[in-house]
Amino acid sequence: MLLDADAEINIANEEITPISAAATRGYLQVMEYLLDLGANPEIKNEDGDDALDFADLYDQNEALELLKKYTGKLDWKSIYDREE
Repeated sequence: MLLDADAEINIANEEITPISAAATRGYLQVMEYLLDLGANPEIKNEDGDDALDFADLYDQNEALELLKKYTGKLDWKSIYDREE
């Protein structure tokens, strides 16, 4: 596996980090694994989006809650204007 070969866990590929990519699909186990290995969910892409924003954008509420808890941003607010 790439991580066993000391691959960079926070590197962006096509404007998204591995933790953000996992957040878009709600892959909670992958996210937890990456976080345990030191993935930084607060790295922003050139548009200013981080893993929390991606989880929110793709309506991955469980992923968003995991990230909010992990980052301590329990009062984090969506940047997307959605009707409740």
